[in-house]
Amino acid sequence: CLRMRSPHLPFIICEAVNYSFEQGCACGESALAFAYFGYLKIWFEDDFMGGQRWGNMALKILQNAKQQGPFIRTRFVLYSLVFCWGRTLRKCAEQDLFETYELGMKHGDVATASVILGSHFRWLVWEGDKLIPLREKGEQYLKQIAKYNIEAAKVVLGEMLYIHVLTGLPWKQSFAVFDGMICDERSLLAGALSNKNRVLAFGIYLSRFFREFSMANYNEASNWAKLALPYSKALPPLPVKILFTVARGIIAFRMYREGKGEIYFNEGKDMLNEMEKWVKYSEHNAKNKFLMLEAEFHASTCEVNKAKEKYEASIRSARNYGRVNDQGLAYELMGDYLSSISEIPQAIECYKLAHKYYMQWGAVAKAEKIQKEQDLTDENTGNNPTKHERDW
Repeated sequence: CLRMRSPHLPFIICEAVNYSFEQGCACGESALAFAYFGYLKIWFEDDFMGGQRWGNMALKILQNAKQQGPFIRTRFVLYSLVFCWGRTLRKCAEQDLFETYELGMKHGDVATASVILGSHFRWLVWEGDKLIPLREKGEQYLKQIAKYNIEAAKVVLGEMLYIHVLTGLPWKQSFAVFDGMICDERSLLAGALSNKNRVLAFGIYLSRFFREFSMANYNEASNWAKLALPYSKALPPLPVKILFTVARGIIAFRMYREGKGEIYFNEGKDMLNEMEKWVKYSEHNAKNKFLMLEAEFHASTCEVNKAKEKYEASIRSARNYGRVNDQGLAYELMGDYLSSISEIPQAIECYKLAHKYYMQWGAVAKAEKIQKEQDLTDENTGNNPTKHERDW
């Protein structure tokens, strides 16, 4: 039912939980029901603490069941949908998800393990891990995932395209894993829409949105956001919604400052209010992004000192969590704002630092775009962008 996005899923989960209580079951199937019920608490009631409590009960049942029943799927639900809100995505990806993936392969649940490996890879991309090593790892993962779960491979492809755009490195023809059945992203999207695969369609639209957003093509990104938004509203809470929310807010405030109308300012405030919820329940994953969006809000209300303070606070928070990608973005946005209020020397310093952190991330194409647009020389940035990452 979960895979089909069936409206009957909540009723089935509640019945399974009631049956477990009535029968005194403490088996692997009961653990899965409790895990899903914890997610329902988050989904329908925004009760993240309640979800954690039900998740902890599921984990205890799972431990007592000694790896009986659908324990791989239960661990996946717990670590990707329930516990992920209370810890960084990097920790979940590197420890919980990867351990679950290895257990899945060991116990023969290769289809679920392939989905888990895709989530592990995706979250490391979002957390700002080095793009060049991730690119090589992603090519290996994609082949392995496609071998056991072709639908999961289609979703992972979005991250590979995202990395390709940011690094500017030659395309390795990842579509080859589909043996000629899917030759490009257009045919992939057409298949998703034809088969009413909402998860895949959302993933493709979202990948295109983030590619345009990351390269500061905000008008194009806004168009893709409009296509992705109906799917986002129909899907349950997922960590990617934090990224989608803050990016849409940044675009909205930017368009307002460009004189495109009050409607964009209101949209930006809606995104800021949404981020307040995320930072309340998932501070580790949302705090630096929330501060970044607050800075954009103050920039839009002409509160110069508050805007500067929030940009700097966002940068410090991103540094504390090891998100070099978000440090680069915050410096870039701060540079754009300072440039707009004619503080040119300070803006140039911000662009230099944005270039520095994008290069550290491995986003060479993005760094070179900033260098070209802001007329930064190699002496100014202290880097040779052509050699820094491409010769890895």
